[in-house]
Amino acid sequence: MPKCKYHHICGLDVAHTLMDEYQEEDSCILHSKNPRKLQHHEYYEEFTKTLEGHRKEKGDDFRHMVFPEDAIFSFVTFTEKACFGGVTLAKAAHFNGATFTQGADFSGATFTEGADFNVTTFCEWVCFSKAIFSGEVDFGQARFTKGADFGGVTFTNGVSFTGADFGEGTNFEWVTFGKGDEVSFAWTRFRKGANFMQATFNEGADFSGTTFGSNGAVFYLAKFLGEMFFAGDQKADGEIVPIFSEVAVHFTEIAILPPGKITFRRANLEKCRFLGTDLRKVQMTGVKWPRIGRRIGVYDEIHALEGKEKEGKSPPWPEIEQLYRQLKQNYEDQRDYERAGDFHYGEKEMRRKNPETSWSLWLLLVFYWLFSGYGERVLRPILWILVLSVICAVAYKSLTLGKSPTWGEVAIYSFQVTAFFRPQDFVPSVWAKVIYTLQSLLGPLFLGLFALAVRQKLKR
Repeated sequence: MPKCKYHHICGLDVAHTLMDEYQEEDSCILHSKNPRKLQHHEYYEEFTKTLEGHRKEKGDDFRHMVFPEDAIFSFVTFTEKACFGGVTLAKAAHFNGATFTQGADFSGATFTEGADFNVTTFCEWVCFSKAIFSGEVDFGQARFTKGADFGGVTFTNGVSFTGADFGEGTNFEWVTFGKGDEVSFAWTRFRKGANFMQATFNEGADFSGTTFGSNGAVFYLAKFLGEMFFAGDQKADGEIVPIFSEVAVHFTEIAILPPGKITFRRANLEKCRFLGTDLRKVQMTGVKWPRIGRRIGVYDEIHALEGKEKEGKSPPWPEIEQLYRQLKQNYEDQRDYERAGDFHYGEKEMRRKNPETSWSLWLLLVFYWLFSGYGERVLRPILWILVLSVICAVAYKSLTLGKSPTWGEVAIYSFQVTAFFRPQDFVPSVWAKVIYTLQSLLGPLFLGLFALAVRQKLKR
């Protein structure tokens, strides 16, 4: 009698069934994919009986089996590794409250209808790699003690990880979250970080109150095609716990389509990288940026400088400059001119530090930075006005012809030159006239830079 093509798993023959006419030529009753078996109650009874015998003899090895009706494993304790690799569950799958003491493998499994893993406990590493979930999925409050691999999984409809706890690093690389209900990671805890690299969120996701542990999170090359919401938690007593606190997060080169489909609320962005991501329409409320000197900036600049010191790599100045420009536009659109001013400062700093900037533009930027902080520092042009006035007053004191004027007189004379007056108090020498000319040029320039900085402040 021919053996089942998965004989090494089930140990059964092809004809091991009461209804041979429903069998495939190379499969036993447990592995048969014949759709007619779903319509026959007697066949299902035989399937259930055979499955029970298999568990007693072979243990929890269900690889490539086809469950014609609901797979019910609610509150079951699996004392050995449970192997569901390549299984097909034609109806709903119930694993709520189950405990997997030795790990589990669901790689390549097909969940045709809903799957319930609510309050399930995985004591060891669990793999769902390349599994397909066609119905709604609930992993709410599940416990992944050693982490999990969801790489390449497809969630056609909604999936909830609300309140789930991942003890180790978790992989969601290449996951596709479909166009069904929203995806929820609200109050999920990733103790050792999570990898969402190149994941696709077709209908967005909710990361309210999510905690990312020591390894942070990676969303590199992800696609945000729906409303993405990242928010910190607000306790009952009013205490706010920002999301991403003290962890590194990669939001680099993310596709946000259309722009603006992402919101950060009560978020700590001090170690978040955004290089290559369009932030012009991103909504940001109550976020905290890293400080670079007196201004706020982006972690991409800090990381680039650290990499330059450690590895000698040239920082991507043009990309960081573009990032600052986008953030400046974002905050100007929100009429938050103070932060927009800091990002404008960062934009010009990146242009000045870029070795590809032409020497003429670099020189102008140096003077612009030195004399007014790129039009963002009010006190700097005032300081230069005072320095210019004092130096010129000393010169006038020494170079005036005829009666030597007092210090008060030369001070007033110097101020009048700076303020566009044409004083005739003294008869300056030739060299004093040269100084007079320079002061007549520089004084109005400094006053103009001062007026520009004041305008920027008052606009805010």
